[in-house]
Parts: sequence; C-alpha cells; structure tokens
Amino acid sequence: MKDSRSGNHGTLRWRVFVWRVAFLALIVASLGGCVLANNEPVVFSTLLYGGLPVGPTDEVLVNTGYVVGYSDTKEDPLWVGYHVFAVSNPVSDKRPSRFRTDTRTAAQVSHDDYTNSGYDRGHMAPNATIDYCYGQGAQLETFYMSNVCPQTPTLNRGIWAKLEATVRDWANAFTEVWVFTGPIFDDDVDTLASGMEIPDAFYKIVVDEDDIVPYVRVLSFIIPQEVPAGADLASYLTSVDEVEQETGFDFLSKIPRFAGYASLEEAMESEIPTQLWTTEPPGEPHDGSNSVEQGATFLCNELQPRDVVIYRLLVNAPGRAEIPNEYFTLLNTTSTTVDLRGLTICDEQACWTIPSNMTDAVVEAGGTWTVYGRIYNPTSYTRGIALRNSGETVKLKCGSIVLDSWSYPRQSLDGVPITRPGY
Repeated sequence: MKDSRSGNHGTLRWRVFVWRVAFLALIVASLGGCVLANNEPVVFSTLLYGGLPVGPTDEVLVNTGYVVGYSDTKEDPLWVGYHVFAVSNPVSDKRPSRFRTDTRTAAQVSHDDYTNSGYDRGHMAPNATIDYCYGQGAQLETFYMSNVCPQTPTLNRGIWAKLEATVRDWANAFTEVWVFTGPIFDDDVDTLASGMEIPDAFYKIVVDEDDIVPYVRVLSFIIPQEVPAGADLASYLTSVDEVEQETGFDFLSKIPRFAGYASLEEAMESEIPTQLWTTEPPGEPHDGSNSVEQGATFLCNELQPRDVVIYRLLVNAPGRAEIPNEYFTLLNTTSTTVDLRGLTICDEQACWTIPSNMTDAVVEAGGTWTVYGRIYNPTSYTRGIALRNSGETVKLKCGSIVLDSWSYPRQSLDGVPITRPGY
C-alpha cells in the first residue's frame, strides 16, 4: 500500500521532516544500541519539547518516533516523549502479534511477563499515533517492552485510549503538539509476579505552540489506575508542577523556544486548566458563530490567540518614571463584543488581571480599551506592573493560554506612544 502521510504542513515541510527523521535514524544507529548516558547533553528537538526531562533515569532509549527514559529497577519507562503532527491521509499498519524484549535494557522484560497478570501491556508512546506520523518501522518500535507499563484494562481500553485519540485530534487541528507521558508510583510498592512495578497512576503533558503569535499552552493530566468506566477527561486535569512533584522529574526545562520567555516555564507549569482545548485552530479570529450566538459577547475562556492584541502603549523615557501617563491599549480583532475582564497582562516581572469591577472593559468589535498606570489612577487601575523604557516583552493571557505577545522597542521620547506594527 502506498504510504500517503503527506500531512498538513505542505510538501516542502514534510520533505524536511522526513530528512530530519532520517538524520535522527543515523544518529540512533551511531549511538551503538541507542543508549545515552544520564549526563549526556542531547536534546532531540524534533521529538522532545523543552529538552530531556531532568531526573533519575537509568538510561535514555532513542527510537525513530519517540524517546524513553527507562528504569531498570522498576522495569518500567519513567517518561516517554514524542511529537505528533497533522496527517491528512493516515495509514494504519497491522499490529504485531507480540511485544518485543528491548535488548538495550538490563531488565529484559518480555511479552510473557504480563501473561495472566490481569494487566494490559499499556503503550506509553501510542501505536496508532506513531504509525500515522512516522510509518510502520516506527510503529513496530512502539512494541518494545521498554515502552510498556502495566495498566488495568478499564484504564488502557477506556479513558487512556480516549486521551491518545484526543491528542491526535489536537495535532490535526493545531498542526502539531508535543507529549510527555509515563507512570506515577507511590511508596507502597506492588509488582507483577515477574518483577516489574505496577504504577498507581499515569500522567500526560501536552504542549501546543504557535510560532506566529507566539504563544505556548499546556494541558496536564494525572489519571489513576482504578479509574471508573466512562470517566471525564477534564476531571483529571492538573498542573505540570503537580506532575513534577509526583514523578520527581523537571519537564520543559529548556524553554524558552522564543525570545522573551525567560519566566514562561514557571508561569505555565503552575496553571491548572479548567477545560480541554477545542479543536478550533488557535489564532483564527472568531466570526461570532462557532462558540456563542451571533451578536453575543465573548468571555475570556472563549477567546483564541490574536482575538485580542496589545495594540499600543506609552512608556516614559529614561529618568522620567514619575510622569503618570503610562498606558497600554488592547484591540479587539474579532467581529463580536469581547469582555476583557479576567484577562491578564504580564510584563517580565509581574502580572495584573483585569478585575470584574471594571465594567468599562467590554469592547465592541474592532474597538480598543486603554488602561493607565497606577500613579495616574491609583483607585481603579492598580495594575501592579511597570513598563520598562528599555523595552521588554509583554503578554496578554487568559489562564495559561497566551493570546498575544509583543516585544516593544526602547522608548526615548516622552509622550510618544508606540503603536504595534501591522495594526
């Protein structure tokens, strides 16, 4: 059968990606068994977002479509990282009948070690996802036992499979996402008869970025082994910080990918989302018809990146910080009224959220809204941030979602506002 993994990136981008995967395969072959030392400073940017997780890993196993941090002591993968991208004509290859022992590991777990245990061989890097994106050879590598943890049948065939399919939907909607996933163990050790430790729960971290805005957003999940059938994915949302606390790993430690994101990791990892992402492509302006009725008002959690942008600001020149006229202006780019209350403005030092008592922060389609510095109006506009005349990056956020980011230049003239290029 002809492999039609053309993707939505376009022919050129797909060719470049194939070249990168081929190059990765050469690297893997040259590593002599694909095992990296724990202190090896290697980051495969194609597959891992924000670098290798930092923490106690016996060995790092590099495969064509995913990377594993493995524990020979627990006989389980501790983390698995992979990159999922949009595929317009996915090809589904036949699953092998058995899993394979990974001879790169000291544990040498076998297919038969799970037989009659009551647990499924739960993929961490999903068979179907890796198959769709990287082809049959990569799919077969997902059947290494180093990619498997004991999972209850209810978990593996229910909400875990649903989450894997949802991640594929997000990749198709948003062009690409990155994933870290793995087990969580408590202090009460329980093992299969053959020796591998049984996890108490599982985590999944999904990262989406837009290099045009730019913005980065994250959803994290912790799902217990004993999960009820038909459980709701959103009820297991958590923060990256919580995943790190439960696993002992530091994820996304190599962020930023963009200039001006010095504190992004800390801000992003502490957020606990309240809902799953919709599959509307981020960054596309609303037309008033997709999530609320025409003519209604968009609230913070209904906005997508670039729906509201930082349009203009005024920063005092050096040495004139006492002048109380600093301000920033937000622009509603949608065709619908937007309620700005609940949005957060961040400079590189602090953040301020537009409070609910600011009743004027409701902006008609195409309209603007200006907020002044705390000196100008200390009663109503105590925003707690001070724009730098030397230039910095300011961001507009709704929860963990960055709607807009603008790195404005150095300001040298008093009373001269800086208008966003292109608006």
